Amino acid sequence: MSIEKIDNVILVNEQDEAIGTMEKMEAHRKGFLHRAFSVFVFNNRGELLIQRRANEKYHSGGLWTNTCCSHPRSDENTEVTEWNDGVHGGRRDRAGDTAGSSIVGAAAP
Repeated sequence: MSIEKIDNVILVNEQDEAIGTMEKMEAHRKGFLHRAFSVFVFNNRGELLIQRRANEKYHSGGLWTNTCCSHPRSDENTEVTEWNDGVHGGRRDRAGDTAGSSIVGAAAP
């Protein structure tokens, strides 16, 4: 038996004020504004770590993209700071081990 994890995103208005949550795929299909972030990891030579999206992804399959994109959970800190644990620590599961690299910034797309 397989149990799928349901990911909810934080819905926002035009002023980036949280107005609720919705299942991620539904928000994407309907084009609702929601919080998201991008992470850019550079090595000590200034080279950017990029990834190729799986061909099976529902959008942009097979395309090369930045190091990591994801969505903060509703219980994570989404305040933009120079070093935000909600992005660095909470999303390490998406970015993998960053030993020997520098996460130089995160930005909401």
